[in-house]
Amino acid sequence: METIPPTSLLDNVSRRLYALALVAVAFFAIGRFRQYLRLRHFAGPRTTGFSWLWHSRAVISGQSPKYYGEVCEKYGTHQQGRIAP
Repeated sequence: METIPPTSLLDNVSRRLYALALVAVAFFAIGRFRQYLRLRHFAGPRTTGFSWLWHSRAVISGQSPKYYGEVCEKYGTHQQGRIAP
């Protein structure tokens, strides 16, 4: 008769942490995707649908009005263009 070795407490905790991390990542990804679906009808640079990097670069450079104006002229309908999610 074979006995099953007992699992350590640390192994059980790490499995729960992995599951919690997976749930957190899935929750974040689903939220991002829903946000994208709501705003997909606004045109703009490709990365602005999912990421704040484009907007952050514009703000950090100190020339955000220039960047925003270019986006509205290039992609805007009725002077609107998407600059961040």
